[in-house]
Order: sequence, then structure tokens, then C-alpha cells
Amino acid sequence: MKYQIIRQPEEKKETKVFLSRVHGGALEYRQNYNEVGTSWQIRFNDKSCNKGKLVKTYYLTSQDEDREIYSEKFRIDNVDLVVAEKMSYNDDNEKRVRWCKILTTSSRDEIVKELGDKLMDEKAREKLLENIERNSRDEEVINIYEMYSTQQMEREAEMYEALEKNTKEVTERVTNEVKREDSIETAKKMLSKKLDIELISDITGLSETEIKCLINEQEIL
Repeated sequence: MKYQIIRQPEEKKETKVFLSRVHGGALEYRQNYNEVGTSWQIRFNDKSCNKGKLVKTYYLTSQDEDREIYSEKFRIDNVDLVVAEKMSYNDDNEKRVRWCKILTTSSRDEIVKELGDKLMDEKAREKLLENIERNSRDEEVINIYEMYSTQQMEREAEMYEALEKNTKEVTERVTNEVKREDSIETAKKMLSKKLDIELISDITGLSETEIKCLINEQEIL
């Protein structure tokens, strides 16, 4: 999971490329897509982005009109800080709205007010406020943060240029892996009904050799 505050439109593309690379890279360490965990990115946007909604969720989808969801393991939540600023609390959104207001204020009193006694336990809340006060007064920390932010933007710009070339490839790999897992599950069901291997191959796209391997696996189990 990755949290990031988005201030420039191009940062949305950069973060999507980054998440694609992370999610696609997970396939290098797993036998199949079922073993890959969820890659979840939460973007806090300080410009209106969700047409009046506080949160809008995106998944890995096809690019046609149907927008078929290929995988819910690739997830991006866009949080609109502009909308949050105007919202009042209710039972469903109180915690979300409070955190959004904390991210957009520079007033200690406002932070204390929004933290209340529901978001964090007392010990964690006091630790957070202590760190905020200490770091806000420390010029060295502020300078280091500003320097780091500049360096980070430069690194991310370089990363974006390099990874953008691979985004399509990564997306295709994930999509193909999901489709392959679906084909394998379909083949197993067809094998359980004693259907012909050639027919199963035609329908699922798996080779006859792959289907025979599935048969051997089932016999072992």
C-alpha cells in the first residue's frame, strides 16, 4: 500500500506507472497470479478530481467501452481533498473526512480537533502531536525535507520516463496471467466432466500438453 498527496496532474501518471511496476514485479516471485497480493495506492488530491465524490476507486480494466475489470488486486483510490474540506461528518465517512482535514491544515488546534479521540489511541495521538511540534520548529528538519522533496521529484521524474515505456508491457503481463488462471480453472471444470482434451484446448486456449499436465496433477491429488 502506498499513500501520496497529488499536487500536479502529471503526478497521477507517474504514480500509476510506479504501481504498475510494483504489481508486475510481484509476478517475478510467485508461481501464479493467485499468489500475488493486492497493490493498493491511495492518492490525496488537493485539486478537484472526482466530480463531487470523496473517493473514487479504479482497478485494472480493459480499454474498451465495457471497461471489464481484469483484476481487483490492482487498485487506486483517488481521494478528493477539495470535496472533503466541504463535507460534514456522518457515520460512513467521519474517519476519512477527519484524516483529509488533518492533511490540509497547518493549525495545531485544528489537528487536535480533528484527531479527537476516535482516530488514534491517546499514546499514539500524543506522539504524533509531539513529532509535529518538534519538526515544525526545527529548521534543519524543514530544510532536509525540502531538499528530499526536490530530490524525490527528480528521481520520480526519471523513474517515470524509464517506466512509462514498460507500463503497457506490465499491464499485458498481469492481464494475461489473470486470463491464464481463468483458463486453467475452466479446463479443470471441463476435465471433471470428462470432456475431450482437444475440445478443452480449443475453448480455453491452453495447449494439449498443458491440459495433460493438469490431468496428472489431479491424479496426484
